[in-house]
Amino acid sequence: MAKMVVKLNFLILKIATRAAAMEPSKPMKAMIIITKLIRHQSLPTVPKNKSTSLFIII
Repeated sequence: MAKMVVKLNFLILKIATRAAAMEPSKPMKAMIIITKLIRHQSLPTVPKNKSTSLFIII
């Protein structure tokens, strides 16, 4: 299950950075910063609600 969370977070980060590269607006940059902050936390112990809130942010 932890591996799946890591893969999802990595995929979201790739999508966010790609979208920001196309249109580097301030909200996009904020999303990437939030994504990176969540990614830098210990992923196996991240509660489910943090992962779902990440989806909502993106």
